Amino acid sequence: MVGLSILAKEVTIISELSLLMKAAVSIVMMFVSLRFLFQQHIYRSSYRTVKFYLMFLIGSIPLIYVVYIDAISSLDNGNHINHDVIFYVTWIITVIVFAIGYYKRGRNMRI
Repeated sequence: MVGLSILAKEVTIISELSLLMKAAVSIVMMFVSLRFLFQQHIYRSSYRTVKFYLMFLIGSIPLIYVVYIDAISSLDNGNHINHDVIFYVTWIITVIVFAIGYYKRGRNMRI
């Protein structure tokens, strides 16, 4: 019985770690894609720099929410929310932002 409870705690720690790893990778991917989108204009004005970091912060809210809610729910009753949908939506948005940045970069290089 003690061995099973230790195993259950290890599985919970691994799932929490994988959640944090997914969140970290998602945040880094979002930062890189937004940086790619704003790379031509980031240093020209402080307004655009603030806009860049504000968009990054707003885009990170769902990931921070999922990590926070999962930590609270695992402390309360052991239930875990299904966070895969939020990660998929974040990754799709990241790919769209990266594609827009790639398109804008190609368009600016042609001129």
